[in-house]
Amino acid sequence: MHVGYIVNDQAKEAINLFQRTTNPDDILHIILFNACAQIASKEILPMMENISENIPKSFYRNERMLTSMIDAYMKCNHVQRAESIFNETKNPSNEMINAMMKGYIVNHQAKKAIDFFKNAENPDAILYNLFFNACAQIGSNEMLNLMETISEKIPKSFYQNERILTSMIDAFMKCHDVQRAEFVFKQTKNPSIEMINAMMKGTVVILRE
Repeated sequence: MHVGYIVNDQAKEAINLFQRTTNPDDILHIILFNACAQIASKEILPMMENISENIPKSFYRNERMLTSMIDAYMKCNHVQRAESIFNETKNPSNEMINAMMKGYIVNHQAKKAIDFFKNAENPDAILYNLFFNACAQIGSNEMLNLMETISEKIPKSFYQNERILTSMIDAFMKCHDVQRAEFVFKQTKNPSIEMINAMMKGTVVILRE
């Protein structure tokens, strides 16, 4: 029932149901924080803090719950609380790093997202995508050398991931490296509409400047 409310964009109903549940397990806590993330409002923070203080300690070993907590706090613009949860985790998963990077980008703190990427071991495709999203948000010459270095380290298999290629094109365009964006685009046999969109948007923005 909780999940059904979230799927149907009725997050408040899911939260109300959670609050009426006796001894909710870790799965219900995950769904609760997913509902809070869907609402994404500072008004929900007092309730989240109250729930967080009463979570059984054993649940803090559930990485999915920690990830959902981080995501919810970030989307409610409570970056400090999300950082606190992450820093208290001994071996954070890629999913948790993913949630932190997404959160920093949402909260316009792209440099922190890039720092997280630099410290990640064996970053997956999602983290590479977020890295380029962060670079695009900064959109400065300072990012170009870093982007060139990271581009050379990307596993070859990731160059089949259209989301990564689209975010690369977008980032290079926003950092005014049209030549590099064109190179990435031309290396793709069947560019997606999203990639074409990124090229066109980037060209329009540069022409207006």
